Amino acid sequence: MRYLIVSLLGLFVLPLMAQDIRPLKGFRPTEPYDNVAVIPVYSDGETSSFVIYIKQGVGLHYHA
Repeated sequence: MRYLIVSLLGLFVLPLMAQDIRPLKGFRPTEPYDNVAVIPVYSDGETSSFVIYIKQGVGLHYHA
């Protein structure tokens, strides 16, 4: 029973720890924008992170 509880806890808690949570105070658009502003936060050879501000909406699109 203990192994079942630990396994279930790992399935639900560990994926939540994969997010990098930072305050958004330093990530404000510096230039005026019409609908979408993209601010790069981090990038290396394998990953990239952005803060995206959207005023109205974005149509259906695909992320490759």
